[in-house]
Amino acid sequence: SRPAADLSQSNCVPRAPSMHASSTQVPALNSLNSTRAPNSSDEDNLFSKFIHLDQELYEDFYSLWVALMVVNAIIFLVGVVLNSLALYVFCFRTKTKTTSVI
Repeated sequence: SRPAADLSQSNCVPRAPSMHASSTQVPALNSLNSTRAPNSSDEDNLFSKFIHLDQELYEDFYSLWVALMVVNAIIFLVGVVLNSLALYVFCFRTKTKTTSVI
């Protein structure tokens, strides 16, 4: 856990304190839980929160972050290869272009 002075100098979003099971406090609603229509500043704020979450995952759990990046890269590559194969078969190996085939 970082000291409070360190949080004011960094660009990281401070972490919420953990609540015990016996606590009856309800956390305040933030912009993520809001039901109002988003505008560009809300979308930018939401995007920056996800960036900070990724940065915190990178800093705190580096091996998990690397594993997730590897898994995402494998899924991406398999998807590109298989979708390319499907397009090739559909465009060049299908003889009849009937409505049901398309």
